Amino acid sequence: QVWNGIIPGPYIEGQFWALWCNKNLAKKVGIEVKQFGMTFDDFKSYLKAVHEYNTKNPSDYITPIYESTDWPTTAALGIQLYASLLDSPQEFYLAEITDNRLNAWAKTLEALEQIATYKPLNPDWRKVNWDKTTGSLINEQCLFYINGSWMYNIWLAIDNEKINNCMPAEFPSFKTPSVYPGGYQVMWAVLKNAPHKKEAIKFLLAMNKPEIAEMWVRYTKCPTGIKGNLTGVSFGKDQFENFSYHVQNVYKTNTYRYYESSSWVLNKKNDKTPIYFYEVIQGQLTANEAIQRIKQG
Repeated sequence: QVWNGIIPGPYIEGQFWALWCNKNLAKKVGIEVKQFGMTFDDFKSYLKAVHEYNTKNPSDYITPIYESTDWPTTAALGIQLYASLLDSPQEFYLAEITDNRLNAWAKTLEALEQIATYKPLNPDWRKVNWDKTTGSLINEQCLFYINGSWMYNIWLAIDNEKINNCMPAEFPSFKTPSVYPGGYQVMWAVLKNAPHKKEAIKFLLAMNKPEIAEMWVRYTKCPTGIKGNLTGVSFGKDQFENFSYHVQNVYKTNTYRYYESSSWVLNKKNDKTPIYFYEVIQGQLTANEAIQRIKQG
């Protein structure tokens, strides 16, 4: 990213969003979750399996998809399903409402209505606070957890022995998407009147080296905007690095910043207009009722 021709710091820090899965719980409910190439039908079958398990074992309830009231993230699933119905990054980024975009969201809502049958969210999720339940996936309280690749570092600090049970998976799709939620950002800069300005500049220049980029991936399990051997040539050594490599290799620079907003479906002028993701996935509205409300404004 460039500000008036100036790059204020190294482009080292990146993140991709994932459908995180607890592999132990997947085995418990009798499924094997695909890390890559998951279809919507695959995902629906996973939710059906955990729903059937919960029905038979009410005292050992497993939350299908983690959600919290202060940082709701499950809508990212809907936006990526919607994106997979569009033909190009240009159509996804289009800043206007079109029939094709509305039809894609209508199809997404129809899919959400299907999985609503399996009660994918904990019925008490609006009472859940993110900072008090951060370890839900690693502590085997939920099957799926939708969030960024940075969660690896948070969970590693909670229990470094259980971290390998947490697998980052590519979001499900109807067909191969042309875009994926993620990106890179500049996190450091040297202030104009910094007391050790020259040394600070040297440090940031050193951060731009490919070997530092590779260390970043090894330590954080997050992608980097600085390309090294790992990100440009081969798979990494584990499921976390493989995930970053796969997303970078498949989607290249076609990533987008996910945020809780309606603008990806409508436009920025309507970013607060309801698109009824939660109402449909919880079975409170049908897909048809939701799309009619959207069209009526």
